[in-house]
Amino acid sequence: MFKLPIIIALVASTCVRLLAQGGPPLKTDDPGTPGSGHWEINLAVTADLTHREKLFQLPLLDINYGQGARMQIKYEVPWEVMRTPERKVSGAGDSIVGVKWRFLDEDRRGAALSMYPQFQFLSTPAAVRRGLAERNWELLLPMEFEKSLSFISVNGEIGYNIRQRDKDQLIYGLAVGSELTRSFELVSEAHGTCLRDSHENQILFNVGARWKLSRRLTLLMAGGRVVVHPGQTESKNLAYFATQFNF
Repeated sequence: MFKLPIIIALVASTCVRLLAQGGPPLKTDDPGTPGSGHWEINLAVTADLTHREKLFQLPLLDINYGQGARMQIKYEVPWEVMRTPERKVSGAGDSIVGVKWRFLDEDRRGAALSMYPQFQFLSTPAAVRRGLAERNWELLLPMEFEKSLSFISVNGEIGYNIRQRDKDQLIYGLAVGSELTRSFELVSEAHGTCLRDSHENQILFNVGARWKLSRRLTLLMAGGRVVVHPGQTESKNLAYFATQFNF
């Protein structure tokens, strides 16, 4: 099992000038919110690929609304397409609703800190029949932090995932980024999950970019690889591409 200091060192080494930038296209989130009365909508296409199974989200709709300066309300739902050598199925995947609350601001307290509970549930019973989902709910209870240290800023996330008919999980992540220009940013992360007894550890190393085309429109892209995946003998690759609308 990877230790956190090793993860930090590996991710931090990918950038020269580092800024914490969690959230899409990364899995690790940050304390940021859209702002009071503002919307952030991500319309994404994702791919989760192994040699035998290919799972696509075409699209993934991720809607976020700023309720006040420190709160964000979220709803997310994908349309999934799964392909194996034996069959191809499609349908609505699990929905996720969540509320993020940033209760510490860095400019006032020296660090930003937030809570982001999220509830995942079946969008439709047909997804179970098609093998796209299980008849389970999940409750993710994470916390996010952000701290600027001279020229470096650290953005991390850690949480506990309660699963209805399965063992609970721990999640953790660290994200960094480098602003090459005012409109273009490179990002990277290490994001992991494991069972509460520290077994079945999985770690995703992800790199990507954000390209701000205008005040309201940003392109998001990322690609990654699961480097630890017990129980699987084949590699697993992930890809994410989205258009983000802000208004």
